[in-house]
Amino acid sequence: MGAVAGVVAAIVAMLALASAASDSKARSQPRVTAEFRPAAESDVTMDLVITNMGSTPARDVVVTFDPPLDVPEDNSQLVAPFIVRRYSKPIPVLNPQQYLTNIWWAGEPGPDNELVNREPTPDDVTVTVSYRGVGRKRLTEKFPLTFETVSLTTYSVSSTSLHGRLKTIDQSLKKLEKAVTRIAARTARESRPTDDPRSLPQSAVRAARRWPWLRGSR
Repeated sequence: MGAVAGVVAAIVAMLALASAASDSKARSQPRVTAEFRPAAESDVTMDLVITNMGSTPARDVVVTFDPPLDVPEDNSQLVAPFIVRRYSKPIPVLNPQQYLTNIWWAGEPGPDNELVNREPTPDDVTVTVSYRGVGRKRLTEKFPLTFETVSLTTYSVSSTSLHGRLKTIDQSLKKLEKAVTRIAARTARESRPTDDPRSLPQSAVRAARRWPWLRGSR
């Protein structure tokens, strides 16, 4: 009985070690994800972000899109071609916590003052990411992404935050611009030739009529 118990204990220990080794290997694999994320410095732009959230490098990273990106021939004013170029061939290595960012959706005023995407990228897309991890194992994951996941975000802005302060400064500068414009227009009106009574303040016109010598001699 003692021998049997020893064999069972040895088998259990071996299974535990194998399970621990498998868990350790799984935890050490890279984990590349794809997501839409609001742009950090814009309220009307959304980024596509590919990130290695694992603890080891991902190698031979291949990123594809469904539907495929269709970029028009005249694309000088677009940024979508950079996405096509970046993922047209495998990325040799993506290190832990390294991320790749590209503008996916850029809003501009459309009908009824609604924002529309000026880029030829779809609102909904499935991003497939394939890469090699520890032991040269090929890993593949699909990420169905939708524009509404980001566009329906709600947030508040405090007047004491950086964004709030910049907005206050912008409003103050616009008021200052209007005041300077009014002052410049008034100065231009009052700077007309003094020979024209219409260009002088009424008090100056009355004084010139009463004392003609104030107007100077010719």
